[in-house]
Amino acid sequence: MVQNLMKKDFKQKEGDHLYLHYHTMDGKKTTIRTKVSHGNRGSDITSSLVSAMARQCQLTTQQFKQLAECTISQQQYEQLLTVNGHFSHGRKQNQ
Repeated sequence: MVQNLMKKDFKQKEGDHLYLHYHTMDGKKTTIRTKVSHGNRGSDITSSLVSAMARQCQLTTQQFKQLAECTISQQQYEQLLTVNGHFSHGRKQNQ
């Protein structure tokens, strides 16, 4: 899942946990980020963690699963964020 999110321009930042910060298709960093516990690498991710990551990415759980499984593209992700008022395409997200 982490590798698939990184294909969609989530950038990795290490710390106590693995943080993935979203960068737009034009390379601009946004305030959207999600956190993955180090203990979850290589192991199954619980449904409650998937739901939390979905909220952090401003998506429904089903949309997040599609993003992580690469059945929606980065362009479609940005369109969802724009339609739902989470950011204007090409500009930094405001929260």
